[in-house]
Amino acid sequence: MGMRWRNGSKRGLPLGVLYLAGLALAATPGCSGSVGSSSGDFGNGGNAAGGNSVGGNAGARPGGNAGTVAVSDAPGVLPMRLLTRVEYDNTIFDLLGDNSHPASAFPTEDAANTGFAQVQKLDEVNVNAYLKAAEIIAEKAATDLKAFMGCDPAGANELTCVKSFVNTFGRKAYRRPLKTAEVDEHVAFFRDTMRGTLKLPVNEAVVTLTTAMLQSPFFLYRWEGAWEAMKDGNALRLNPHHLASQLSYFLWASMPDAELSKAADGDQLKTTAQIEAQVQRLLSDPRAQRMVSNFVEQWLGVSALPGALRSKAGWSKELASAMVEEANRFAGDIILRGDGKMKTLFTSRQSSANGTLAAFYGDKTITGTVAKPLTFPDGQRAGILTLAAPLAAHSVESEPSPILRGKFIRERIMCDHLPPPPGGVPDLPPPDPNTTKKDRFAMHAKGTCAGCHALMDPIGFGFENYDNVGSYRTMDGKFVVDSKGTIAGLDEQDKSFNSAIDMMTLLSESNQVRACLIKQFFRYAVARKENDGDAKVLADALTGLTTSDSNLKKLLVNMATSKVLTHRTLAIEEVLP
Repeated sequence: MGMRWRNGSKRGLPLGVLYLAGLALAATPGCSGSVGSSSGDFGNGGNAAGGNSVGGNAGARPGGNAGTVAVSDAPGVLPMRLLTRVEYDNTIFDLLGDNSHPASAFPTEDAANTGFAQVQKLDEVNVNAYLKAAEIIAEKAATDLKAFMGCDPAGANELTCVKSFVNTFGRKAYRRPLKTAEVDEHVAFFRDTMRGTLKLPVNEAVVTLTTAMLQSPFFLYRWEGAWEAMKDGNALRLNPHHLASQLSYFLWASMPDAELSKAADGDQLKTTAQIEAQVQRLLSDPRAQRMVSNFVEQWLGVSALPGALRSKAGWSKELASAMVEEANRFAGDIILRGDGKMKTLFTSRQSSANGTLAAFYGDKTITGTVAKPLTFPDGQRAGILTLAAPLAAHSVESEPSPILRGKFIRERIMCDHLPPPPGGVPDLPPPDPNTTKKDRFAMHAKGTCAGCHALMDPIGFGFENYDNVGSYRTMDGKFVVDSKGTIAGLDEQDKSFNSAIDMMTLLSESNQVRACLIKQFFRYAVARKENDGDAKVLADALTGLTTSDSNLKKLLVNMATSKVLTHRTLAIEEVLP
């Protein structure tokens, strides 16, 4: 089935989109743009994705203070966030059971601001992609109309059935109950426009309505009535449905389930104990692995590895995908299903691999497509940073890169900021079989590049036992690998190591790394960088992580029950309804 308009061409549903977008915009304080306008804006000239803060001060960016007054224990501005591709796919699966990954056709996201994916611009390309995906999803979902709607729209019961469907499907899709006026407007759109003006058959009218709902800002944006917040001291407490959505998208990368929605409907997310009970339940559910995988792939920078080119014999998309999956399982087995300790994450030799990856690691006892437990030989690998995925990801096509690997550790593991390289920097000399890697890189110790490379290269050399696809080696050509190095300024000291294994021990015990990991989870959770108003939350999180033997699962619980997730700051000029 495919909708065909009167000119006979199959196309999207601009009338439905504009109708429902208009309803949303009319109801949203601070938003005066239109979805897909020529400027690509969504409200008051601000950037659409994660750019506008809920409630006002147009154009505010995540990480900026958006004109708010920083208070030591007040939460920051809450960005208005579009579903990411991962969140969109997970939500469509949980909503409709559709596992076709429609968001794979969406435009590339931007992680420049926080290191984690955000849709930074809502332009015509995005809108068309949402439109096409929504139509395909709706047509597939409505194949069995009675089962999809939960009632039979045939005959005299048509509008009664449609109203019931709008209530039930809308509650799930919009992640909050619909107001009576909203239900009436949706039903009128079906009755007057789809069935009346366009005279569509009932099945196509339902598909049209569903398609429009899947393009509504109420579905695409994670706002769930954010303006219905309540004053609570120097902050605003999120309404229960918005809070439920914050929790589920943080811990599941998807929509709330029936139990969490029921708790929100019954106003059972008031106390810390109530919220923590839900958080513990969410973390014990298999869907929490989605969050861990989504976080790990972006934190380690391995998402694009299956499409990377490497010159090593045996390299394939299948092998690269197995590497990424291993890193995701490794983290989940520790954070969700293991002791949760940061030290274990950085030093464990226990992993799991399918036959393809096990053969890469030199283990011939594991075969097949199902991952099985694997213990790395002592002295070869320890922790998530010595798995094949991050090592291969932070290499170049033909050789491992001490620069990329050192930069990765410096920025993503230590949260240091490195400026971009100056222009006109000469290339390194090509590999020379008669020259060691360290001698070849000696030119970095001179000139304008020396300062930054002193922070990266000595770290990157620690990974020289791993080639450009992460295979373990003891020789680099005719030279014995020299993996000695130094981490300058780790916990305000220069710390030397003899190998990557030694380096992992240093990182696992570092307070700076501990604080950085907190920041990374924070940025992932709220889609912005930390600011002055977040100082107390981050300090409390560091204290909690330190006193809990660096238990990362407890960190997630503490963060999810803190003001980071439960509250937001009232922006200047914002007036609550």
